[in-house]
Amino acid sequence: MTGIITWDQATDIGGGRGRLAEDPAKSLARVDAALGREADINEAWRSPERANALAADYESGRSTVIAVPAEKSIHCRGYAVDTDDTSDAQMAVWNVHGWYWTVYRGGVLVERWHLEYDPTRDQHRDVPMTKGADGVWRITTTIEEAPMSYSIVKLTDGDTHIVGLSTGKNLRIQHPDHVDVLLRLKKPHDTTDTLETFVAVQIETARAYISYACDQAATVNRADLDAALAGIDRTQDAAVVKAAVESVLTAWAKKLAA
Repeated sequence: MTGIITWDQATDIGGGRGRLAEDPAKSLARVDAALGREADINEAWRSPERANALAADYESGRSTVIAVPAEKSIHCRGYAVDTDDTSDAQMAVWNVHGWYWTVYRGGVLVERWHLEYDPTRDQHRDVPMTKGADGVWRITTTIEEAPMSYSIVKLTDGDTHIVGLSTGKNLRIQHPDHVDVLLRLKKPHDTTDTLETFVAVQIETARAYISYACDQAATVNRADLDAALAGIDRTQDAAVVKAAVESVLTAWAKKLAA
C-alpha cells in the first residue's frame, strides 16, 4: 500500500464519487460491473486536512464516528471507501474483489459502511482494464481483449451466485449440474490440450453459458438444457466429459443466437 497520496495522485472513480489509488480504483470498476451499476460511495480518498479534522472531533468527543489522523488513515492512502452497499449478497461481491470490513471493537463490527482494499485477496486483478479519456478505469469490453471472467460465490441461502464480470450481470444458480459445469470450467489447465487451446475453449464455453443463462434465466424453462447436461456420462475420462459439456453449451449458444 502506498503512503498518503494527493488529489492529483489519486484516480477518478467516476460518477462524482471521488478518487482512489489506482489499484483500488480498478477494483471498484470491477465491483461496479459485478453489481450491474455504480456502487454507492459516500467517501473514498480523504484529504489529510479532513482526516485530521475528523480525528480531532472524535478524540474530543464532539463526534462518535471513529476517525484517525491522516498518517493512520487508509482513506488518505486511497485504499478505503465508505458505502451503503453492504448487504450479505453485496459483501460477497466486495469480498471476492478484495474489499473487507476492518473496523471492529471487541470483536464486534462497528462500521459496516467502511471497506478497505487488499490486493492480495482480489480474485479478479487480471481482468483487462482500460482507462477512458475521462481518466476513469473500466473493464475492457471487446471480445478480443476481455475474455469472460466470473467468480463462484456460495451464499448463505444455499444458492450459488455467479458473477459475469464482462457482462456486468449477476445470476443465482441452484441446479447442481449447472454449478458443476462452471466449477469444471474453473479447473486449472492440464496436459490434455495445449494451453492456447485450453484457454480458448474455456473462454468460449464460459461466455456461451453465462450469456445464455443471464439473458434467459427469468423467462425460459431450462428443462432441455438440464436434461442434456444430466445425460452426460460422468464416469468417462475427464477430458471426454469436459468436451461433452462444452458441446452441449456451444449448441445452446448457437440455438440462442439463431
